Amino acid sequence: MSYHQPAVWTYLNLATRSGHPHAFDLVALRLVPLKDGATFYREERYDIGTFEPDEKTGRKLWWHGTRGIEDPCKLQKKYEITWYPVDMPE
Repeated sequence: MSYHQPAVWTYLNLATRSGHPHAFDLVALRLVPLKDGATFYREERYDIGTFEPDEKTGRKLWWHGTRGIEDPCKLQKKYEITWYPVDMPE
């Protein structure tokens, strides 16, 4: 990836394997609030972290970001979520 090209954000789709990053890949999330009139979620925010499978079942993915562990399904009810892969530091 070249740093001279603009970032291409991909919409998060948890229903398909190709619609979300692989588990444990470092990614950036862009969360744009949905227009539902909620006052708390009016600002766009960014977060960086990884999606990790549930420790008990291994099926559900949880977001492990800088704000803690969050359920991406619940986040999608409040935000339009796009993601972008981040290069791992060497």
